Amino acid sequence: MSVMYLEETQWARRRFLALGLGVIGTLYLVAFILPMLYMVAVSFGETRLGTDQFEFEGPLAAYERFWGSEYYREIMFDSLRLAFSAIVGTIALGLPLAYTATKGSRWYRIVIIVAVVNPLFVSTIVRSFGLDLFLKAINLADSFGAVLIGTVQILLPFMVLPLMSGFRAVDPLTVHSAKTLGSGRFRIAVQIVLPTLAPSLLAGSVLVFILSMNIFSIPLILGRPEDPTMALVVYHSALAHANFTFAAGVALILLALALVVIFLQGRLVRGAVRGVV
Repeated sequence: MSVMYLEETQWARRRFLALGLGVIGTLYLVAFILPMLYMVAVSFGETRLGTDQFEFEGPLAAYERFWGSEYYREIMFDSLRLAFSAIVGTIALGLPLAYTATKGSRWYRIVIIVAVVNPLFVSTIVRSFGLDLFLKAINLADSFGAVLIGTVQILLPFMVLPLMSGFRAVDPLTVHSAKTLGSGRFRIAVQIVLPTLAPSLLAGSVLVFILSMNIFSIPLILGRPEDPTMALVVYHSALAHANFTFAAGVALILLALALVVIFLQGRLVRGAVRGVV
């Protein structure tokens, strides 16, 4: 009797697991795979999206227009500069905040967590507009610096939270033993803390990079119209000019850039950790 009950239970678990995987796979297919494939087809001019207003100049017209224009290449480099600058800015601010929130007193921990997480409940547009008013008052609005400040401010939680997890993983006994054996603070930081923080730094950097490359409300509000980002190019091409072919092409280029940079970031972090361990 017990053997039959166990077999029935295992069969029920397998059916439930198969059902769950089927639902997840269907959602992934419908919500991600099919839209991405359709966007690839649109970028090659294979569909007119149900209209007759588009003029196609060949399957690679969108990509030739982007790579053949110095204007769009400069936009790409400016977007990359913004993303990497945001990573540096969030790391510079996030390290002390995450360390204090993890190793400090309970009061400091509560204050920092509330200060970092609470702004996430406020609309990005509202925060950007308020920051724009403040930067206009001190003559810093409508510049790359203003966009960078806004981006760092919005994305700081996505760096602080992974770093807090990384600092919790640092073994205090290992640090104490290193101090006892005569290691200085710099050596402890480089050979013990940094390798432990590497996965958290990578996770935070990837999040900040992806969000920086795809954010468009902050450059739209805090930046200048003549200096758009790649996300703004996609936005304007699709919604303002109804040029879905070019918008899809730029979006796929943006995706490819993100994947390449994420891969290189991972290789760089792992190589740096191997070099100091």
